[in-house]
Order: sequence, then C-alpha cells, then structure tokens
Amino acid sequence: MLLEEFLRDRAAEWSHFLTSARINPSQLPGGAVSYQDRMVEALPGAYRRTAVVNRSILAQGFSKTVASLAGNSLESHEILFDWSGSNIDAADVESILKLVGIGKAWDQMTVFWKILDRTAPNQSARNLLNEVTSSRHRAAHALNPALAQTTLLALSRNARLTAILIDALVSTALVKLARGDVPGNAISNSIRIRRIERDSSRWSEYGPKATRAFRRHPDLQTALTEAAGRAKARDEFVVAVDGGEIKDWRSLI
Repeated sequence: MLLEEFLRDRAAEWSHFLTSARINPSQLPGGAVSYQDRMVEALPGAYRRTAVVNRSILAQGFSKTVASLAGNSLESHEILFDWSGSNIDAADVESILKLVGIGKAWDQMTVFWKILDRTAPNQSARNLLNEVTSSRHRAAHALNPALAQTTLLALSRNARLTAILIDALVSTALVKLARGDVPGNAISNSIRIRRIERDSSRWSEYGPKATRAFRRHPDLQTALTEAAGRAKARDEFVVAVDGGEIKDWRSLI
C-alpha cells in the first residue's frame, strides 16, 4: 500500500531528525515513558514485517533507543512511527501524532486539510483514512472486487492526501520539539503554506497568503526545488496544485 510505503520511508527521516536534534528524553511530549510505551505497542507488527535476516538489527536498534531514553540524548528509532497491525489504522495515526505532542489528531488534520485544500468537503480527515482502508480491504479480500476506475482514482487521491496531512503535522511538530517548543493542539493553524499552481504551461509560486506570483517556473520539478529552498528558510510547507488536484509537497523535514 502506497500510504504505508511512504510512511515507512518518512519514519526513517523523522527518526534521523530526532536523533540529530539531540533532545533530552525528559523534554519529550509525555516524557520517556510515552516513547517506551509507543515502541512496545509497535514492536510486534514491525517484527512480523521485518525479514528474518534483519530482525536482529531491529532488536539491536530497539534496545539502543530504549537505553537512550534513560540518558540525556535520544537515540531515535523508526519504529516510533510504525503501526501496530498489518496496515495503518486510525489508532496508529492518533498514537503517532500524540508521540510528537499533538492531541486531537483528527481535528488538527481536518483543520489543516481545509486550509490546504480549497475544495475540501465538509467532513473529518478520519473519513479519508477510513475510505482508504475500506477500498484496500475490498481489493485485497474480495474474489472479484471489480473496483471502478473512479474508486481507484479516489483511493490513490485519498491515500496521498492522508500522507500529506500526517507528514505536515508530524514534520512541523518535530521541528518545534527540536527548538524546545511545545507543538500543542493548534499546530495546524501555525503552518505557513507556500503554494505552487499550474498556470498554463508554467508553474506559478505564491508565498503564504500572497495573491501575486513570486515567480513562474518552467516545470514542476524546478518549481518544487526552488520553492523548497525558500520555504525551509522560512518554516513553510510547500504544496503543488494542478486544477485543484494536489500533485506534490515538501515538508520542513
């Protein structure tokens, strides 16, 4: 599943960032105990999904992180951002966001969704994940699922959007933690968005709340690369949109 594959890759980057930040475990949201609990919660699923030849590496990394939680500097492990079952579900998303100091996970994701997507429907972000898991379940377990093309397109779109919402909130929260700030339950309103929009054959870049393009780029990749450099220096989230469809994004990490 694309959502899990993305989050697995992102987990390694988030974990590396946490380690590089050299955060004292006592300053973590919920303290060291919450991180220990999260690792124990995610370990069985991670162990099952890990190839036999790599399980000793997983165990070593797990032990190293647990030991660091009793010290002065966290040695993070990607299992912190893993999920407990075969596939990610709503409880896992809530646990991951809570780990970085964000309560009311779905409320925050919904608020940011409406800020990010001008055509967002009046529904909770939790429905996005439910629709993804429901469609995936039918495709995986029905003998002849016969999913319509519109359903498949919606599945891909919803999985991408769910990934964007999780990534934006977790990455922003981690940056705040590294600076000694408390992410809090209103973090979605603090994320500044640098928007890239398709404009005929070019891609126009707009700063946060700007109505006039800062620059027009010849292609999407150039636009993302240049906008991401400016955004990182300003703590901004970059999103690229084509006719209302979110094509790509860049977070703070």
